[in-house]
Amino acid sequence: MTTEQLIHQITVKRRNLHQLEEQLALLQAQCIHEYTETFTYRKCLKCLKIESVHY
Repeated sequence: MTTEQLIHQITVKRRNLHQLEEQLALLQAQCIHEYTETFTYRKCLKCLKIESVHY
């Protein structure tokens, strides 16, 4: 594989990752969260959003 091909693949995969991250953010924003909590964080059982509760 050439350098140009690798750079192209990286660019495409970064774009795809960005799109997936946007889709995940939208799903998590629309979720009615049901959290399970530990000492340092809480995690939604439905959308898997994690929030730190350690200050």
